[in-house]
Amino acid sequence: ENLMNKVDNLIIGGGMTFTFVKAMGGKIGSSLVEDDKLDAARDILKKAEEKGVKLILSTDAIVADAFSNDANTKECAVHEIPEGWMGLDSGAESTENFSKVIENSKTILWNGPVGVFEMKAFEKGTKAIAEAIVSATEKGAFSLIGGGDSVASINLVLLIKFLTCLQVVVLFLNILKEKNFQVLKLFVNSRLLDILKVVSMRRLFFCL
Repeated sequence: ENLMNKVDNLIIGGGMTFTFVKAMGGKIGSSLVEDDKLDAARDILKKAEEKGVKLILSTDAIVADAFSNDANTKECAVHEIPEGWMGLDSGAESTENFSKVIENSKTILWNGPVGVFEMKAFEKGTKAIAEAIVSATEKGAFSLIGGGDSVASINLVLLIKFLTCLQVVVLFLNILKEKNFQVLKLFVNSRLLDILKVVSMRRLFFCL
C-alpha cells in the first residue's frame, strides 16, 4: 500500500499471488493463501487503479499435486487451480509478462522468487526473472535485490558473476542471521550513492 505513490509498475507473483486471486473470486486449490489478508488485497487492487499504478499479477501457474520435486505437475490458469493442486511456480505467460515489464524498467527492486526455486521442478520462473533483471541491468537499469531468498535464487541460477553493476541490498539483520558474508561484501562494495537516484527514475517494485 505504501508503494502506490512511488512506483509505476507493481508485480505480484510467488505465494502472494494466491491471496489476490482468491480475493478476486478465483479458485486456488491448495495453494498458499493468507485468508486474513483478503480485504487488504482488495484494497490494494482498488488503490492501484485509483493511482494509475499498473498491477501485474500472475495469469498462469505451474501446479503440483504435492509439495515435492517429484510431484505430478501441469500448467493452468491461476484462477482455475483444481482442488488438491497447488501453485509452485509461475507459468510461461506470467513469466513472459513479468520479464517484459522488467526489461523496460529503469529502476528495479526484487523482493522474492516467483516459485519454490529450491526444487528443480519449480525453478524455471525465478531463473527467468533473474535473467531479465541481469539483462535490464546490463542495459543501464538500477537494480536492487532485497531478501535472502532473492539473493539465493540469483546464486542458484549461477548469475552472480554477471552482477558487477547490480546493486545488492539486504537487511543487515538478515545478513547477520544467515551469516552470508558474500552478500555483506557485495553490499559494502555497492555504489550506495546510486540509491539516491532512485527517486528520479522510472520505478518498478517487485512484491513477491
